[in-house]
Amino acid sequence: LGLSLDGLFAAAEQTDGSAAIVQRARGRPALELEGGIVWERLTAAPDRDADFAFVTYPPGADSGADDPPASHGGREYGYVIGGRLRIEVGEEVVELGPGDAVAFGSETPHRFRALGDEPVTAVWLNLRARV
Repeated sequence: LGLSLDGLFAAAEQTDGSAAIVQRARGRPALELEGGIVWERLTAAPDRDADFAFVTYPPGADSGADDPPASHGGREYGYVIGGRLRIEVGEEVVELGPGDAVAFGSETPHRFRALGDEPVTAVWLNLRARV
C-alpha cells in the first residue's frame, strides 16, 4: 500500500497540548491484520522514523501465506516474548522462541508464521529508510 504501520494507525490525541512521551498499556492504538495478527503501537504518537509495536500472532497465523513475502525499505528488529515464530528472510528460514531476537534489512523479502498451539507475542521495531 505504500504506507507504514503508523500510517494505518489513527493519530494520537493530546488533550493538554503537550508532546506525548508515554503510551499506556490501556488504550494503545491497535491494528488487526489478516489472520488475526495484531500490531499495537508502543509510542504515544506516530513516529515518522520508526514503527515500534507489541505484536501478537494467533496460533497458525501467517503474515502472508497467499502473498509473496513482504519487502520495503528500512531495517527490522524483533524480540520474541512468548510462543514460536518461523521467519523467512530471503533464502534463510529460522525458528525463534522466547528470548530470541532477530535483525535484518527490510528490503530482503520476508514472512512470519506462528508455530504450535500458543500465540506468539513479540516486540518489533521497524526503522524506515531515509531518503
